[in-house]
Amino acid sequence: MATTVRPNGNIRRSASCPECGTSLWSGGDKDPVTVDVRTGTLDRPELMEPDLHSYIESKIPWIQLPEGAKTCPGPFDFRKIWPKLSLKRLDAALKRHEDRVKRKTAEIAAVMTSEDEKEADKTPTAQSPEEKEDDEEFEKRYRETEKALQERLEKLTLKLSEPEKA
Repeated sequence: MATTVRPNGNIRRSASCPECGTSLWSGGDKDPVTVDVRTGTLDRPELMEPDLHSYIESKIPWIQLPEGAKTCPGPFDFRKIWPKLSLKRLDAALKRHEDRVKRKTAEIAAVMTSEDEKEADKTPTAQSPEEKEDDEEFEKRYRETEKALQERLEKLTLKLSEPEKA
């Protein structure tokens, strides 16, 4: 399993066979709840006939599409193509995901309000000319701040890596 952050901020997850490295599925490019399954990796790929063939302008000439197949030259609006029941399931899945994210965010916010976290959350500010400190004091304060921020990062990382509660 591999996780990649895309330039637009979306998190892409993909899975490959641990023995041969064949890509099995990937998801997260468009939304966090759907995956693209490589139908050629299924035991019965003939059961997964495409509803639509997209990007046919770049199709290799020796690939023949079935007569009467739905096609489009490039990307398409899936909300216009997908069956209503599929869209209903997608919307329900997106709602469940949104609810999980809100719940997880609230849990993290609750942890962040503890006294220790309040102190760790303070950002060091510049000294006024009257409050000049020597280099040794500055280095000490810098190391303490860096340590506090590192501890906070570790706590947040642990919290975010916990499995989601169903």
